[in-house]
Amino acid sequence: MPCIFKLTHPPSYDQQSSRSALNADPNFRWCRGPCCEAGQVHEGGEAQPIVRCVNCGFRTCFRHQEPWHEGMTCEKYDAIRRDPDAFQAHIESQEQSALASQLQQHQRQARDQGDAERRRHEAERRKAAADAMRQRAQEEEASRQEVSRASQPCPGCKRPIQKRDGCDHMKCSQCRYEFCYKCLANYERIRWFGNSAHRSSCTHHR
Repeated sequence: MPCIFKLTHPPSYDQQSSRSALNADPNFRWCRGPCCEAGQVHEGGEAQPIVRCVNCGFRTCFRHQEPWHEGMTCEKYDAIRRDPDAFQAHIESQEQSALASQLQQHQRQARDQGDAERRRHEAERRKAAADAMRQRAQEEEASRQEVSRASQPCPGCKRPIQKRDGCDHMKCSQCRYEFCYKCLANYERIRWFGNSAHRSSCTHHR
């Protein structure tokens, strides 16, 4: 693990002395990352030219003591630096690549955000649909219970029949079956045998 040296503001006398001593060490390099003032000893030297700051992670070139020249060896970077036009073209190319990378990142973030928003809307739509179905099922069940409570099934066709007023002599509008609303006795038998044809628990039974 490389040893880290960090400056304070303003540097103390001891730090200034230590900095002079560190600068004299051929394997010591300062981090070139923005807002980072840490440094470390890099044992790999030029054989391992990338110095990764253990404080902030920024990569610095050991030979050039500059931000790492991405995509180029130190030799190629030296050759470009000797040609001002090529060096300027390289800088512009790097800037364009950085801008393109930023644009792609922003587009990817926008796409991911849009996908997340669509997933959220879809989840809300499905939840609303499920809630509506559950509400409808509850209302239908409540309606069935109310019909069952306030009606009698026709003995002929089982259709629920609700009595609103009048006598207990009912006639099904669907199958035309006639019966007593209270005890469901067949009204044809009541005509033949009188009120004794009602069930014994019925108030009409005599």
